[in-house]
Amino acid sequence: MGIKVLGTGCVNCKNTIALIDQLAQAKGKALHAGGVPKHKKLEQWLTAA
Repeated sequence: MGIKVLGTGCVNCKNTIALIDQLAQAKGKALHAGGVPKHKKLEQWLTAA
């Protein structure tokens, strides 16, 4: 499933992304929030699988 938060990066957008991230982590799902993920984040995704 893909969820996209389209916005300018305002506080509401950032809060929405943080909430989605919390829920994804609680369910053991990977989340990519735009841009190129950091090496450490990629390692977390791959070791969680």
